[in-house]
Amino acid sequence: MTRATPSGQRLEIMPLRNPLALRAGDALALKIVFENRPLAGALVKAWHKHRGQLLLIRATTSLAGLVE
Repeated sequence: MTRATPSGQRLEIMPLRNPLALRAGDALALKIVFENRPLAGALVKAWHKHRGQLLLIRATTSLAGLVE
């Protein structure tokens, strides 16, 4: 498993796997950290344009700051 190296920012969005290794349909697992602590209950939004249609994905982080 590839892990991102924290960069020292107040808010870190770190992929738990290499995003470039994902295939179509795979979930992107992330860890969200704020001030070096997992950010629980945060709303995470992602946008994806597919065949001219804009798709919006919403998810909430777990107590451990994880979202998929």
